[in-house]
Amino acid sequence: AYAEVTRPNVLVIVSDDQRYGTVKDFMPFTQKEIFDKGASFINAYVTTPSCCPSRSSILTGMYASHHGVIENSVALEKETLLHQMQRAGYKTGLIGKYLNSWPGTPRSEADYWVAFRGGSSRYIDPKLNVNGEWIQHQGHITYLLAEYVKEFLSGSVADDKPFFLFFTPNAPHRPIESPPEHKHLFTDQGKYRPKSWNPSKNALKVEGAPKWIQRIKRLKPGRVKKLDHFKILQSQAVYTLDTAIQDIVNLLDDLGQLENTIIFYISDNGYLYGEHGLVGKDCVYEEAIHVPFAVRYDKEIKPGKVYPHLVANIDIAPTVYAVTGVNPIESMDGFSLLPIFSGSNIWRKELLIEGWRNNQRARRPYKAVHEGNWVYIETKGGNPELYNLTSDPFQVNNLADSQTFSDRATRMKSSLIRILASIQRQ
Repeated sequence: AYAEVTRPNVLVIVSDDQRYGTVKDFMPFTQKEIFDKGASFINAYVTTPSCCPSRSSILTGMYASHHGVIENSVALEKETLLHQMQRAGYKTGLIGKYLNSWPGTPRSEADYWVAFRGGSSRYIDPKLNVNGEWIQHQGHITYLLAEYVKEFLSGSVADDKPFFLFFTPNAPHRPIESPPEHKHLFTDQGKYRPKSWNPSKNALKVEGAPKWIQRIKRLKPGRVKKLDHFKILQSQAVYTLDTAIQDIVNLLDDLGQLENTIIFYISDNGYLYGEHGLVGKDCVYEEAIHVPFAVRYDKEIKPGKVYPHLVANIDIAPTVYAVTGVNPIESMDGFSLLPIFSGSNIWRKELLIEGWRNNQRARRPYKAVHEGNWVYIETKGGNPELYNLTSDPFQVNNLADSQTFSDRATRMKSSLIRILASIQRQ
């Protein structure tokens, strides 16, 4: 069997609706202690940018088309990391958000369970299900969840068992209420106006934007004002989360378990503040799919490395299995990150992005393929899109119809067809 002493602990932290770049700006502890002391990835993506499909991909290592949770109302029927780690003798825990369709009550694959009902919770005085009992709490949800994390960690060490914890705070998902001590922070963050922001119909035509985007009405001043304020609130929410993570990591250190714990930090998806005239997630553009991602594991990962590899949320489960020596339940679409950490150059060159609705303003399925600094997109009923993310990071210059890049568009379309064919499992 397994040698208890050496079996690594696993802590997976999943924030909610957090954009790429916000760890560096608003989470000083997480940046220093997880990103800088571990390995961070500048090209990390979620394969379906929506809460439940993405979380299910983290727990299974599969694309949404394989695990079946293609939108937030669908339940996850597959067995997950939690089941498998529990069978292997790990103490398993879920603290925070499970899936939107789940009523918040405990699931048997988690030995320790603290969750709110559905997809989000109030931030102040929340009602949480603690191991089967609904309890009305006093205080701020981020701090309350962190206290339960600390209780779980201390209990696992006292039981002399390795742990697997899925810690899924609701920050920075709406409706955000910051603790009083953080309400004054980042109030200069509101006005964010990149090149792609709230475009006019004429600009969209010139850009070669797909027809469904061209039909979207421009954001009105009242909506813009609310969005500016929400960006400030999101910045405060991740800062509050950062202070909670500081407590958690410090406790792991005090318990003598920090070196023996692999810590993942990722967001379930990004967020648009008006780019392309869109708000929220659920769409194929960079702001929704590009996420912060880092892994710290002192035994295997050299600190401070920043990797350019094309990685995704589907790579977390295979990495957990590889590090812990636990066998996966079935085949996965993702890959273990361990070869990257040991210097291998053999890695995926392309990644599929798939979605069954394109933002709340237009329900249109899409498929895309990322390859190096290029992305090729097909949206149902829309013209194809091709962007060079180095020269055009805001995706305002669609090159799909350009003569100069017609070979690349054709090649990437073929790649997309090939990938889609290869993942059609029996």
